Amino acid sequence: MFKRIPALLLAAALIFGLAGITLASTPVSSEQQNEPNTVQESMQSPTPEVKIEPPEPPEFFETLAPDGASEPDGAEQPSDAAGEPEQTQQPQEPEEPDSNFYLNERPISGVVLKTVEGKLYAGAEAFFAGALTEAEAVWTDGETTVRGKTASGEALSVTARPGNSYIVANGRYLYVPSGVVREGETTLVPLETLLAVFPGSTLAEGSNDERAEATLSSALLTGGEAFYDAESVDLIARVIYNEACWEPFQGKVALANLIMNRVNDRHFPNNVRDVLYAKGQFTVVKRSSFWSLTPDESCYTAAKLAMDGAEVVPGAVYYCTKGLKSWISRNCPLLYTINNHDFYGV
Repeated sequence: MFKRIPALLLAAALIFGLAGITLASTPVSSEQQNEPNTVQESMQSPTPEVKIEPPEPPEFFETLAPDGASEPDGAEQPSDAAGEPEQTQQPQEPEEPDSNFYLNERPISGVVLKTVEGKLYAGAEAFFAGALTEAEAVWTDGETTVRGKTASGEALSVTARPGNSYIVANGRYLYVPSGVVREGETTLVPLETLLAVFPGSTLAEGSNDERAEATLSSALLTGGEAFYDAESVDLIARVIYNEACWEPFQGKVALANLIMNRVNDRHFPNNVRDVLYAKGQFTVVKRSSFWSLTPDESCYTAAKLAMDGAEVVPGAVYYCTKGLKSWISRNCPLLYTINNHDFYGV
């Protein structure tokens, strides 16, 4: 019995082996073909690479600048060129004003220079515009008036009328022998007279109407009210009116100049009153008309010019009617003749 058991087992093995072959050879249906492969096969299959393309920006999309601020439409984009240095604008040197006149080594634009009768003239308006602060020039009734302040804050007013032989600066009468000149819109005054408004100022040697250099003092001339002695001005004006009211302006200044020559001469008294009232000298002071007649403005102007140093007859200390034979004409040298008067020295 026990010998039949192995034979039975062998037979059973053969039967089951044939059955497995039969199952393995059975065809797979189409539905079964669409089913996924085994887990092992699925894991071994490579996963396809998926590329996600970014969406196109809309038309209104704004490109942000590095600092987060949006750039305006049409803004220029930086160049991609590597190593190209950024161009920076170099500051330009200021152009030197076109000028042929220098004041304290500083060019002053617009100053007209011209030689008149051997004197170097300069445009008063531009000169004072360079010399003063807050300067303004006004042309009224045929004369130029310039007003302003010095660097130290002192007020200055200067008036010049073309044709006059003087300018007025803060009430001071400064003599201009060759006269004030008007050329176009410019009032020309001798440069030395303009500089005299600032005592101590100098004009460089060799200055001419092509190039002139001046050094301006910080001082300002004393005003007329403080400078002139009112009594002396009145006395001189009265002598002029009584002795030379018919003379041209130059003749009036000449007589005032002669009086001041005596004041400054050691042979005569050193003040106006004593010179005029000296015995046997200006007998006109004893006339009643001396005080009854009122001098006109030109007589007072001539008196102030002479007191301010105007020289029409330098050195003259005597005068008399032109051609008159007298002790003076016989004993003193004739120096000048102006209209109806002869002027003598000693």
